[in-house]
This record gives sequence, structure tokens and C-alpha cells, in this order.
Amino acid sequence: MSASAKKKLRKEQNAAQLTEKQLKEQKEVKKLKAYTTVFVVAIIAVLVAALVFGGINFYKNSGVVEKNTVAATVNDEKINSVVMSYYYNDLINSTYSQWNSSYGENLSMFMNFMGLDATKPLSEQNYDEDTTWADYFLEGALEQAKSDHLLYTAAVAEGFTLSEGEKQAMDESFSQMTMFAAIYGYPDVATYLRAMYGPGATEDSYYDYFAKSTLASAYYDAHNANLNITDADIRAYEEGRYDEFSSYSFASYHLGYTDYLTGGTEGEDGTTVYTDAEKQAARDAAKADAETLAKATTVEELDKAIAALEINKDSTVAKSTVFNNSLYSKTSEIYRDWLTEEGTQVGDCKVIPYESIATDENGTESTVVNDYYVVLFLGSTNNEVNLGNIRHILVKFEGGTANEAGVMTYTDEEKAAAKAEAEAILAEMTADGTVTEEEFIAMVSEKTDDTASSTTGGLYENITPEYGVYEEAFTNWAVDPARVAGETGIIETGHGYHIMYYVAAGEQNYRDYMIENQIRSETMEAWYMDILASGTAFLGDTSRLNKDITFSK
Repeated sequence: MSASAKKKLRKEQNAAQLTEKQLKEQKEVKKLKAYTTVFVVAIIAVLVAALVFGGINFYKNSGVVEKNTVAATVNDEKINSVVMSYYYNDLINSTYSQWNSSYGENLSMFMNFMGLDATKPLSEQNYDEDTTWADYFLEGALEQAKSDHLLYTAAVAEGFTLSEGEKQAMDESFSQMTMFAAIYGYPDVATYLRAMYGPGATEDSYYDYFAKSTLASAYYDAHNANLNITDADIRAYEEGRYDEFSSYSFASYHLGYTDYLTGGTEGEDGTTVYTDAEKQAARDAAKADAETLAKATTVEELDKAIAALEINKDSTVAKSTVFNNSLYSKTSEIYRDWLTEEGTQVGDCKVIPYESIATDENGTESTVVNDYYVVLFLGSTNNEVNLGNIRHILVKFEGGTANEAGVMTYTDEEKAAAKAEAEAILAEMTADGTVTEEEFIAMVSEKTDDTASSTTGGLYENITPEYGVYEEAFTNWAVDPARVAGETGIIETGHGYHIMYYVAAGEQNYRDYMIENQIRSETMEAWYMDILASGTAFLGDTSRLNKDITFSK
């Protein structure tokens, strides 16, 4: 082979080797590109998933859906889920607060009675056969939304606006949101509102809701305050209703025939069955004892006779129930008519039978008397007594021991310490012989333990003689007709010792006060019902509202 041929062959061999190398490199490049593409696609997929997930969360938390979902409609106003959640949640919270205030330590017992478990969602508990508790509160929220809207609309139409004081009070109340947010550990009001009411809740929308509700309430109160009820109106309303505004004192004792049943036959289910003759004998025995009790003319005689009854031989607590100054409206219908009869005199005692409907084995109904009430009349009043306006300083008992029910008891020493402090305060105020109202007010802010009246100078106005609103000793001192302006005194109640200051009698007596309030109540009710009748309201899509709220949240 010539030199030139060998050279050509080497070139061809080198070219072939280069081509194989290039092909190998190209394969590696393609392989790397494939891996890179897969990796990039995977990264992009993760990023897209994160963005989608984040977007969904942002979308859910932004409240866009809630703001665009019509949860209720009042007349031509569409209420979105955000605003409806304000009504719904606020109603639940206010209801719980009212229950807690009314029942205190017995709240759990009350809720059990209502069939409510504080740990379970409201949507899983029935208010009645057809309604859950969540539905119950939704209907209540709708009624409140309707009331606010219609009152607000009427107020705007009349040009009614809040006074400067009312505006300031509203803004101050709203500003407490900052405090609540801090108390519950939220960084700001916006976060607190979203936690309380759900996505979409904002300071601006809640303020609008709050301002509308405030104006509606102020408009209602202003209409009530502007009602002009004259003495002629009071006298006209009283005509034909005289007894309704009087009070009655009496003692009552109940005798039921079941306490007199004897004999009987035990049935297959373990219950005792009595014959008609045995039942009638029990009724006759109850009536006979009632007639014996009716011979009493005083509470002492009545209670002695009650204790002597055979059915009470093993009881140490059997006695009558005494009702002092019970208003006509609060007196049982069973003996109301007899108490108000013109001929009924103090010391009269009467047996009043109570009729029931009985059904025999054939399904035939008949009227029978199974119960008797023995009622002793102790007196009545037309309630033409002064209302009392007083100021007071409370010196609470310190220490004390709570029983299982949470009721506090105090030792004689603890009570004596509170009394001594009250006497020292009064002595300081009256060192010059008398104390002016201004001086008493100044001492209230410094000394009283009654937080409810500490900012009002210890003032309580229009105290009525009806027991139950205030403790008996407090009420009696305030409405005593012998009181004169500037008079002071010290009384004891279950809370401690009260240093009392008599301001003046109320402008009305108790009777006229009750009649005016009744007229006012009926007039406002008619006006308000007309307002509500002027509009319609119905629920829409409530799926965005949290119906799984629990009271223990």
C-alpha cells in the first residue's frame, strides 16, 4: 500500500472515531436534556401545586365567596354572608351571655333542660322536631336583620340621626374591639374579626353593621321617649282595670287527693291502680282537711292546723306560702277572683276547689275535683305609694364561706367589720350634722363597692315597692313614705351594709307608674309591629355560615 493510501485510510479511521465520539456525546446531551426536562417539569408541577393551594387558601380566606353570597334578603336589600354572620354570631353570643347572667352556676342545668350540649355543634342538636338550634338562631338573626333594616329605613326617612353623645358612645364601644383582640391573643382587630365571624369580616363592614344597628335602636328608644302619655290617658286606661294595678297579700296551701290515696292494687307493670271508690274517698278526705284549715283567721293559726294534719305527721316543714304585695297579674288565676271580690275581708279564709278533666276506662271524660287550695286573705293595696330615688354606698362583706351551691355565708365578725366601716364612713360625712347630695356623690366614687352605680353617684331611681327587684330591706327603706330629702341611714342586705341617702320621691306614685308603662308598652308594641309588617324577609344561601358553632368555643 502506498504512502498516500495509508494516509487516506488513517483519515477515514480518525473520521469514523470522531463520528462515534460525537454520537456518544450527542446521546449524553440528549439524556441530560431528558433528565433536565423531567426535573423542570416536576419543579413546575410543585410550584403550580403550591400556587394553586395557596391561591385556594387565599381565595377561601379572602371572603370573596362570602361577600358575593346572598344569605338573606330584607325588602330590596340583599345581605351577604359576611354581614349575616355578624347577626348570627352576635345573637348566639348575646343569648349565651344572657343565660349565663340569669342562671350563673346553674347554667349547665338550664342548658341540659333545654336539651343543649355546650360541646356539640348547634347544627347537630334539635330545638324542636323540625328545627336545629343552628336553624333557630338563623331565624332569630333574620328577624334582627329585618328589624334593623326597617327601623333604619324609617329613621333615615324621618331625618333621624344620632346625637353627638350617642355617636361618641358608639365609637367608644366599637374601639373596644382593639382591647378584645388583645385579650384573646390576636395581633389586630381585622384578625380578631375574621376569627370571630369567618372569612370576609373586616373592620369597615363590621362598623357599618354596628352603626346601622345602633341607629335603629336609638330611633326605637327616641320614639318611646317621645310618647306623650298624660294623666288623662292614665285615668282612661285605668277605667275597668282597677284591680290589675293593685297588689294582694295572702297565704296559700295546696291539698292534692293523691296524698290521701289508700289501698290500691299493684299492676303487672309495678304501678298501683286505684278503684274509683278509693279515688273518691281520697278526694273527700282532702276536702275535709281543707275545710278544717279554712277555720283559721291568721297565718299562725293556719300553719298550726297544717302541721296537725295526719298527712303531715312526718313533716317538719309543712306550712303555708305567704305572698306579700303580689301584683294582680302575678297572682294565680285559681284564687285571683276571690281575692278581688268586694266582700273579701282581712282574715277571711276560703277553700277553693280546682277542677280537672278525668277519663274513665271507656274513654268518657268528666269533671272532677282533685285539688283544693286554702287561701287566707291578709290585705291589699292600690299601690298609690311613692317611688323612691336614692343614692347609696355599699360596704361589702369580706371573707365568707361558699357552700356547694356557691352561696356565701359570713360570720358575725365579718358582718360586724363591714358594719363598723359603714358607720365610720357615715360618721365622717355627717361630722357637721348633715351631708349634701354633692358631698355624698363625692364619697361614692371613693368608698363604694357597688361597681354598677359607682359612676352614677350611687343613684337608683324609681324604686318600686315590689319585692324581687331589690332586696326587701333596700326596697322598704327606699319607698318609706316617711322619708325626707337628705335623710341618711344604714341597712343590711345579703351583699353587705348600705349607707343610704334619700334624694326624693319619684314624680309618680307606683300605680300611675305601672299604668303609664303598660300604655307605653302596648303603644310601642303596636307601632313596632306596624314597622315589621311593612317589610318582608327571607333566608337565602346560608351555606357559608358556620352552623357548627358550639357554646364551649
